[in-house]
Amino acid sequence: MNMNAAPQMATGPRAQLLTGAQGIGKTAALVGRDGQPGLLHRGHGQGYVSAFFSPDNAKSAEAYADYDVNRPKDAPSPEPYLVLGRSACDPESGERMCQVHELAEAAARQGVNVRKVLCSRCPFAESCRYLKQEGALEKAGESEKGVVIFAPHEYAYIALPGHLRPARAIIDERPRDFGCHSHVVPVSVWNDFRSPFMRSDRSHGAIADAFAEYDSLVAPLLEAIRHAVMKQPARGLELIREAVRQLAAPVDGASAPFTIYEGKEPAELMRRAARLLRQWRDRSLERQMELTLSREGQDSPDAGTFRERLKGLLQAPMPSYGRAMIGIFEAVAKELEQDHGPALRAVHRLELTGEESIVAEAVKPLALPAGIPLLHLDGTGELDLARALFGADMVRSHHPVERLGTALFVSGHSFSTASLTGSGWAQGRPSRPERAEAVREDWKRVFSQHPKSFIALPKKAVEAFGLLKGHEVRWFGALRGRNRAEQCDTAIVIGRQQPRARDIERIARAVAVALDRPFSPLPEPQDGSYEDYPVRRVGLRMRDGTGHAIKVAYHPDPIADMVLRQVRDAETTQAADRVRAHFRPKQLILAGASVPDVTFDRVVPWHEFKKGGTRIERTLESQVLPLAPVELVRAFPDIWPNRRAVERDEAMRAVQEAVEVGRGIQEHLPSGDSLPLQLVSYTRPPSGTGRGQRARTFKALVLATPDETPALIKKCLGSVIRIEVQPLPSSS
Repeated sequence: MNMNAAPQMATGPRAQLLTGAQGIGKTAALVGRDGQPGLLHRGHGQGYVSAFFSPDNAKSAEAYADYDVNRPKDAPSPEPYLVLGRSACDPESGERMCQVHELAEAAARQGVNVRKVLCSRCPFAESCRYLKQEGALEKAGESEKGVVIFAPHEYAYIALPGHLRPARAIIDERPRDFGCHSHVVPVSVWNDFRSPFMRSDRSHGAIADAFAEYDSLVAPLLEAIRHAVMKQPARGLELIREAVRQLAAPVDGASAPFTIYEGKEPAELMRRAARLLRQWRDRSLERQMELTLSREGQDSPDAGTFRERLKGLLQAPMPSYGRAMIGIFEAVAKELEQDHGPALRAVHRLELTGEESIVAEAVKPLALPAGIPLLHLDGTGELDLARALFGADMVRSHHPVERLGTALFVSGHSFSTASLTGSGWAQGRPSRPERAEAVREDWKRVFSQHPKSFIALPKKAVEAFGLLKGHEVRWFGALRGRNRAEQCDTAIVIGRQQPRARDIERIARAVAVALDRPFSPLPEPQDGSYEDYPVRRVGLRMRDGTGHAIKVAYHPDPIADMVLRQVRDAETTQAADRVRAHFRPKQLILAGASVPDVTFDRVVPWHEFKKGGTRIERTLESQVLPLAPVELVRAFPDIWPNRRAVERDEAMRAVQEAVEVGRGIQEHLPSGDSLPLQLVSYTRPPSGTGRGQRARTFKALVLATPDETPALIKKCLGSVIRIEVQPLPSSS
């Protein structure tokens, strides 16, 4: 095979989502494992660029290292490059890639073209590691063998260094921000977008024309959006459409500029307003930087002066919301085209940092070349979400793998972050700290029974528990990375990651527009507080085919509920799969109000689990389970305090009924068929010497061989005068 042959485009879908179990080798198939090359090692000829995007810098470095160590020794393969951001540390020197990375990133947030305006004037340019990386990448892009770049997710949305244009892309895991961003404009500055015209260096005539179109088009649209969002959000889209149609309606005797709007569609006029602001975007900060950092005929300032001048420019009170307003205009235009009114979806009112704002939520556009093959790896991914983020032509390939071992769900407690930490999530208000301490102590006793376990918790709960020595501990939202948990025999997942409804809705608004679907937020109460989620009962998937319903929060809107389940339930599934129960038997213990993609063997209430398990489980620690209520109370009074406790225990009733009918006994025991089981008839002597006292015969189940059974009966049940081991029905 010619490894340097020109790329052969595979037939099939352009964009594919690969889902299924975690840790079964999806990434390894691409970057290689144990000295075996992966698919990315196959050469594609000169200038062929493959891009592998990971959740963060650390994960990118891991993928890069795996690719490099598994490169074939006897055949050419594409050169790997690890793309590092300005704030990242150079792995060789340990120093930052950019010496002024904080200021450069602050300038970029204000819309400055950093590469053009700052880098060309920076006194550190000659020794800049970031610029050297750009040069190396540009040269690598011309390599005869091709190149594979490894970078964080953020680089899928911006131009790659070195002017590289990928011919194919892999996006590993879901972007942490769901690939969404917000265009935010405070209401206090809503009508003030004329200033870039006044600061422009264009001709007076051009400025006058811009002012005229601003007053005739932009100003009325701004007022229509403000009124719709702030005053009548339930009819927001409908009101904006009516206002824009009035601008486009013929007016007798009207002259330019009004006549140029006649007959135009509302979305077209909204985009025209966006174009005007884009053409006249505020470049005053860039011009000040160009003048201040390097004046004509003078050398660039020294390092100290450069830092101070740049810092002063960025600290000047020059906030500009022009780019955000362009985003709002474009979001409204899209809503006008899709027409899922009467309310707006992506554009809404929100209080941020104590200030009322109008916000447009949007999915970030990929900066990748159109039409290139794209593979998205997410074991718990959702096809609709992937289509919203990466393209409507995405198809799903699902490869589930059954887990080995047992899975137990602890019911009867939500294990919210507040119940584990003793602090409410809102401003850290106290929330029964004594009770939270008691819950943590109960869990610590559980941890001691499962040494060297993997434990997943909410981040604040990890802090509240403190050091859990001997265990591998991670928090939700930080589960990915080098997986040391696969060496653990037990996974204990407590609580869940469940953001507030408002935060889930912000993502859902952007996703709904990207999918061209309707969206309905939860109602906002009159007092200004935000409505929490409603609750419903949802069934867990049980191995025996029965159902067990638990209470979980949900969102009535399908898109928002999908996002909520991805944040909460999928993260719980990811946590459970860190121990890689697909390769050898493991024990999974999950507790919290979420519904993960796990098949459960048992459900145990928290009040029983924290004591060591169900009453039957605790009784069977002795390997003997009497079937008569009077014997259970006599022999195990700490577990069965009275006859009523026996009669009310559903699991005990199920065992008694199975013995009576001679069928399915082992199915109702926690040991299943993993231990030998005997049905024993035993006779106890009279309890007294008075008239009417007589010996009584009872039955019991014993987890032991026939030879071991008599000794266990006598040890656990005391004096007996007869023991008979009876054969179990073959169907049991």
